[in-house]
Order: sequence, then C-alpha cells, then structure tokens
Amino acid sequence: MQKLEKIYEGKAKILYTTEDPALLIQYFKDDATAFNAQKRGTIAEKGIMNNRIASTIFEHLKTQGIDTHFVEWLNDREMLVKRVEIIPLEIIVRNRAAGSLCRLLGLSEGANLACPPYRACPLNSRPIIWYPPHRSKRPGSGSCILKNPDQIKTQTTPDG
Repeated sequence: MQKLEKIYEGKAKILYTTEDPALLIQYFKDDATAFNAQKRGTIAEKGIMNNRIASTIFEHLKTQGIDTHFVEWLNDREMLVKRVEIIPLEIIVRNRAAGSLCRLLGLSEGANLACPPYRACPLNSRPIIWYPPHRSKRPGSGSCILKNPDQIKTQTTPDG
C-alpha cells in the first residue's frame, strides 16, 4: 500500500491517503506535548512504541469480536486503517501522578498510583474530572473500587 497525500497531522499521528479511498496510512510520531501543548519535545521511538501498543490492542479487540478501524500493522511506525469519522474524545490514564492530577489532588509528581485513574474529555478541551477505575481488582494492588477522586491513593514500589 502506497502512502500518498497527507490529510491530517495531530500531536501524535499523521494520516495519509492511499490508492484505496476507504483506507489510510496512520504514521506515529515521536513528538510529545504537555500542559495543553504549551511544552513540546521529542521522545526517541515513542511513535514506534505507540504503534506496537495500539496494534496489539486492536488485534486483541478483533479476537474478541470488536470491530475497529485497524486493518493491519505495516511497519514500526505505520498501520493501515479504515477511513472513519472519529468520536473526538481523548482518554488519559495515569499510572504515576503527573500534571493536573497532582495539582487537583495534592499528590507528589511521579508518585505511583495504587489504582490508575483516568479522565475522558472532548479533544482540544481542558478536562478537569478524574475518574477512578471501574474494576474490582488489579493484580497485586488489592481493591481498586473508589467512590471519588479524593480516594485515589499512592503506593510505594521498588522503582519509586
């Protein structure tokens, strides 16, 4: 499949048309942003890792009968995807306390979280609500049922 015209470039990905109008090539970048894109940088091989992780998740979803836009992994930085209209929603999961989570909850930067919270927000907006995970247990961490973000606890592990 040949990469043709660039039709979109975001913080983490670039989309290119192909000879098939129903398919796109999605390229994963090494760019990183923080503080609503006020701080920018590059993380070596970030795009490669994001492509591997995303491809693995999409392949697993397919085995569970869940259809996605993913068609196939092409190379370290690219996957073939169906041209779809996305739901402009960003999901952020934190395994360690960082950024706004620290400010909102008074946590120390880099603290390991016993139960990773997540937040969901429309793209290009400023999310303010962190949600606890919706599962009863995470291996090795005990109970992860939380009633509100004030109950998010940190844990001490050998790496920090």
